Amino acid sequence: ASAGYALFVLVMFTIGFGIKNAILPLHTWLPDAHSEAVSPFSAILSGILVRMGLYGLFLLMFSVLGLNTLNRLSYGAISFNLVLSWVGALTILFAIFIAVLQDDAKRLIAWSSIGHGGYMVLGIGVATTLGIAGGLFHVFNYAICVALLFLAVGAVEYRTGTRDLNKLGGLIKRMPITFTGALIGSMGLIGIPLTNGFVSKWLIYKTLILSRHPFLAFAALIGTWGTVLYGYKLVHNVFLGQLPEQYKEVEEVPWTMRAPMIVLTILIVLFGVLPGIPLKAISAIQAHLGMTPLETSLFGMP
Repeated sequence: ASAGYALFVLVMFTIGFGIKNAILPLHTWLPDAHSEAVSPFSAILSGILVRMGLYGLFLLMFSVLGLNTLNRLSYGAISFNLVLSWVGALTILFAIFIAVLQDDAKRLIAWSSIGHGGYMVLGIGVATTLGIAGGLFHVFNYAICVALLFLAVGAVEYRTGTRDLNKLGGLIKRMPITFTGALIGSMGLIGIPLTNGFVSKWLIYKTLILSRHPFLAFAALIGTWGTVLYGYKLVHNVFLGQLPEQYKEVEEVPWTMRAPMIVLTILIVLFGVLPGIPLKAISAIQAHLGMTPLETSLFGMP
C-alpha cells in the first residue's frame, strides 16, 4: 500500500484505540465511568480493560504495519510517531494536573489513569528499544498501582461511607494496612526508587533524552511532579491529620479485602527491586516482533 493509505488506516485505528485508552482529546468518557463503577471493578477497568486500547495500538503499529512502514509515514521533520508522542505528552500534562484539583478520591485516580496512559503512549510513540520497553513496562506497573489505589479507596468507602477527601482524615491508626497500600501505590505512580514505577519511568526518560526530545522529557518530568501533588493529597486527606469524631470506631476491612492489597503492595516493591523479571518477558515480545530486544538482568539492565 502507499504511505498515504497506510497512514489513513493507522490514524483511523488510532482514533478507535485512542478512545479505548482515553488519550487526549478522546478521554471524556473515562472519569465518569471509573468514579461511578463499584471499586473492585474500577480496579479491573482502569488497570486492565482500558489498557487493551494500548495493546491494540501496539500490535497495529509494530506487528501489522511494522517499523519499516512506520518510518515511511513522515512529511519532512513531522512523522506519525512524533505526533503520537506529543499527544501522549499533552495527555500527561492535562490529565495529571486536573487530577490534583479533584476532591473525589476515585475521580482523582480516574484522571490519574488518563495521565499515565499518556506515559505509555509516549513510550511506544518514540519507537526505540528503550521507549517500547518503558511503555510496555509502565502498562504492567500502572495496572498494579492503580488497582491497589482503587482497592484502598474502596476499603475506605466501605468503612466510612464516603470518598470525599474533604470529609476524611486521620485513618492511619484505624486502617494501617489500607494506608500502607495507598502509600506504596502512590509511590509507585510517582516513580520513587525501589518501586516498579521508577524503572518504567526511568526507561521512558532515558529514551527521550537519548533520542534528543528534551521538551517531551520535560513534559514527562512535570507530569511526575503533578503525580507527587495528587499522590500526597490523596494520602494526606484520607489517612493523615485529625481523625473526625464519627470515624473514631472505624476498623480495618476484613482479610478478604486486605489480602489483595497486601499482594499488590508486595508486587510493587518486588518489581522495583527485581525489574528484570517482567523486563525479560518484554524483551521476548520485542524479539518476537523483530525488534532489537532490551538486554536485561535480574536487577534491571546493563
